[in-house]
Amino acid sequence: MNVLRQLWRSHPLACIGFLAGLSLTLVFLARLALFTFYWADPAHRAPRPEGWMTPGYVAHSWQLPVEEVAAQLGLTPRRPKGKPPTLSEIARASGEDEAALLARLETWLDSRRAEGMPER
Repeated sequence: MNVLRQLWRSHPLACIGFLAGLSLTLVFLARLALFTFYWADPAHRAPRPEGWMTPGYVAHSWQLPVEEVAAQLGLTPRRPKGKPPTLSEIARASGEDEAALLARLETWLDSRRAEGMPER
């Protein structure tokens, strides 16, 4: 314990920098572990589209480029600033019934699966 006290007294800024770096490393390690466990679950791969999902989530879970999913939904290629819209919000904005949009997207995804989706 004396070594730590001596280090703190002689190099406080270096100790603060080290602790900040260690904290950031632990945060990113925890984030990596959570994402790894989430996407390793087979239930999260190729799920049926639901209203809360975003085009990016659908693309990631079906291993498709986001641009293809966005084009299928009739979205422009530019990325909007802020939070990405959910499929429900996209249906409302386009004036389409949410169930119809989800059915259309599900049909397209099933046809992609039948074609043999390319690996990313």
